[in-house]
Amino acid sequence: GRSIGANKMGGTHVSYLLRPKEGINYNFVTSIYLGGSIIALSFYLLETLVLHSYLEDPSTDQGRESEPEDGPLKELSRGLVGMYLIFVPFVPCFVWSCAVRHFWLLSAEEDSKMKTE
Repeated sequence: GRSIGANKMGGTHVSYLLRPKEGINYNFVTSIYLGGSIIALSFYLLETLVLHSYLEDPSTDQGRESEPEDGPLKELSRGLVGMYLIFVPFVPCFVWSCAVRHFWLLSAEEDSKMKTE
């Protein structure tokens, strides 16, 4: 597809990486990257706030003998460790898509002004 030129964006020089392409709905792209970022944050918070207690080493408890007790929540906790790392790349992609969406909205606004004149 053809990229939207710098002349449509108020004469500003926009980097090729931030220049929106015609035919792409950047509202959709940004919302998908936002969803992935929310999943990453959710898994991170789940691991650090909730599952942390199940991952603690029982041998550090004072006055208790450590028993090899692996319940289903402990096994689930071990399986979810680092799961947020799979979704972390969505975060910089979300930031990038917000910047491209900004220029996309500017060009759409200028196009609508030109059509009304």
